[in-house]
Amino acid sequence: IVYLACGAIYNYQAKGARGLQLIPHVGFWMDYPALVMDGVHYSMKLVSEYTGQQPHSYSESSGFQTLGAAERDTFANFEPSR
Repeated sequence: IVYLACGAIYNYQAKGARGLQLIPHVGFWMDYPALVMDGVHYSMKLVSEYTGQQPHSYSESSGFQTLGAAERDTFANFEPSR
């Protein structure tokens, strides 16, 4: 609550924000439900791969590509922003 109150005051005073723009990082909070669902679908896909179960139909259209164990959780191709 302190985060929201202080962020809203800052956005109002410093940026002249009104309405939804008062919420700190409003873009993130608007995207949050979809990000959570993506995480749930991805986790369920991983669990079904490891348990040998057939993945549900929603995971086929989720946009995730299947990676091998060597490609998962790696920063081999990471390039920091400049």
